[in-house]
Amino acid sequence: MSKKSRFDGLDVAAMTSHIKRCMLGFKLANVYDGSALLGGVEKNGGVYLFKLADPSPAVAVPNGGEEKDEQSKRVMLLMESGVRFHPTV
Repeated sequence: MSKKSRFDGLDVAAMTSHIKRCMLGFKLANVYDGSALLGGVEKNGGVYLFKLADPSPAVAVPNGGEEKDEQSKRVMLLMESGVRFHPTV
């Protein structure tokens, strides 16, 4: 059996289901060129890093400031078109 190198429909369905469970409601904060972040290893492009932010409201703290609770966070999603993607959750 040969090594699999590309996503097929089943892979996309499984990863989409996972992303929906752990990142539903997050908002896109920024997009980066992932090939530049990988040190130029990937010459063909198609690698992107998405920074997602939890839009839940900040929690008021007694000293008058605001603070995010432990559940609110930012996550990163590294995607290589047609090959892989990795969430940081």
